[in-house]
Amino acid sequence: YMSDLVKDEKKVKCDKLLLIVEAYDKWIEDIKQRTESLDAKYQHIAEKNISGCEAASERMHEGIEILEADELSWNAFQLANRAMFMQRAHLKLQEKTADVSRYPYDEQLTDLLDRINYYNVEEILEDPYSWRPFQIAFLLMSIKSIVEDSSNDRELVDLIWFPTGGGKTEAYLGLSAYTIFIRKLMNKDDSGTAILMRYTLRLLTAQQYERA
Repeated sequence: YMSDLVKDEKKVKCDKLLLIVEAYDKWIEDIKQRTESLDAKYQHIAEKNISGCEAASERMHEGIEILEADELSWNAFQLANRAMFMQRAHLKLQEKTADVSRYPYDEQLTDLLDRINYYNVEEILEDPYSWRPFQIAFLLMSIKSIVEDSSNDRELVDLIWFPTGGGKTEAYLGLSAYTIFIRKLMNKDDSGTAILMRYTLRLLTAQQYERA
């Protein structure tokens, strides 16, 4: 819903993003109230974890503020969402093609895409594999550090700790797409390495390469 393929106004899209962060803020407040009943020996670690949640929320709010104020950042965000939308479309392409090997991606692709209505926006928007809250949250948290060279967040290493199949790859790919787009929009002559991807298992490396 955040790509330029969906013609909602910018404010409408940003308000939807804000709803996610506000729901997270409400959850934090609920947790704060529950920690009041904890034994004293647990109070310190509870406060530490809550502080981390509040810092994450602040980063998300800052990300939305940048999207609202900076047109280049907003354009990169929409293009990154279009790229992720296209990834979903490619997966549907594979599902709908009985024998993908008959249609190499460098041959006859245009004809094949036309025949299966590649850019059926409504169909793919109904896809259950749209953004999950933690994925879009991860992207919002990272926007300031990508856009502003002086951001203190650039000293952080964010780790997504989530079970297999939970959607970590999409979160990383979404941020990768945003990073690539914003670099080129800010400076068309920008060149060099933007993303490093490292996987320890060979089959996993092959799979992730295909998805990227």
